[in-house]
Amino acid sequence: MSISAKNILDTVDFSQSQLGHSNFRECQIRNSNFDNCYLYASHFTRAEFLSAKEISFIKSNLTAVMFDYVRMSTGNFKDCITEQLELTIDYSDIFWNEDLDGYINNIIKMIDTLPDNAMILKSVLAVKLVMQLKILNIVNKNFIENMKKIFSHCPYIKDPIIRSYIHSDEDNKFDDFMRQHRFSEVNFDTQQMIDFINRFNTNKWLIDKNNNFFIQLIDQALRSTDDMIKANVWHLYKEWIRSDDVSPTYIYRN
Repeated sequence: MSISAKNILDTVDFSQSQLGHSNFRECQIRNSNFDNCYLYASHFTRAEFLSAKEISFIKSNLTAVMFDYVRMSTGNFKDCITEQLELTIDYSDIFWNEDLDGYINNIIKMIDTLPDNAMILKSVLAVKLVMQLKILNIVNKNFIENMKKIFSHCPYIKDPIIRSYIHSDEDNKFDDFMRQHRFSEVNFDTQQMIDFINRFNTNKWLIDKNNNFFIQLIDQALRSTDDMIKANVWHLYKEWIRSDDVSPTYIYRN
């Protein structure tokens, strides 16, 4: 089954359906149910889950399913089969969101519903969420406490960026992570910024393997006095989050 960008799926009950190898590409999915579905190797490519209530995939077979930069802020993946599951989230709803706390906390809860056999994916999603919020300078006490409550007891949260972020008594949390992790803290000169922006632009697969280095580059380049560097790195950042519905005014902070 292939559903194109022109389709709006509103209040559709997909529960117990055989939907293997389906393609939900850039469609809008509202208030629909996917419980007990067989979705083997299906793709949700830039789909928008716009439900007012939780999107449910309880007990579904999500083997080799790809959620590729989906707009999804609520969801329940309890008791799913998640082998080779890929999930990346488009966070453009962060911008101009009147209920930002609710939006972020719902994403945290959704990540937490993934079963224990998807611990690596859960950790990656948590890290990427923290990186997004760090870039946008969004720090909220209630959010941090919720992160701590949900993730701090989990054995797979070993990455310093998560551990330091949810323990707010540590100073300079992100900078400490940079120094302790794979790369040392880097201060880029103008030519280095240009070179690395070009490299990431031509080899985007490098980003996920060098996230901490990439975040430092984004953070420093957006504060450059060179307008061309700022424009190029802003384009790269939008490519990373796969969204044009964002504004650099939220990033350019002195």
